[in-house]
Amino acid sequence: VRARRIFEVIEADALIDNAAHLGEHLLAGLHLLAARHDVVTDVRGRGLMCAFTLPTAALRDDVITRLRSEENVLVLGSGATSVRFRPALTVTAAELDHGLAALDRVLGGTTV
Repeated sequence: VRARRIFEVIEADALIDNAAHLGEHLLAGLHLLAARHDVVTDVRGRGLMCAFTLPTAALRDDVITRLRSEENVLVLGSGATSVRFRPALTVTAAELDHGLAALDRVLGGTTV
């Protein structure tokens, strides 16, 4: 019963369509960051599940730690050197922009 209700809410609130639209927004923002920061490569994603690669695991770990401790933004490590975004289906464009701005600040203070 609970699962059925969750699916009803997802459908009623058009969260899947919203995820596709906001995923494009997130992916575009990550591409802009890749253009600004040479360390960001292999930007990819589908829907709200987006990721990018950094040159080393140490840099990736530093970026994740600084995002959490300095910016209160949670992201996931993925593979050896990637950072993954997996926001909730209810995320807003403003929240994504906040996360992208935080990532831009953290990347601006990194050294390779």
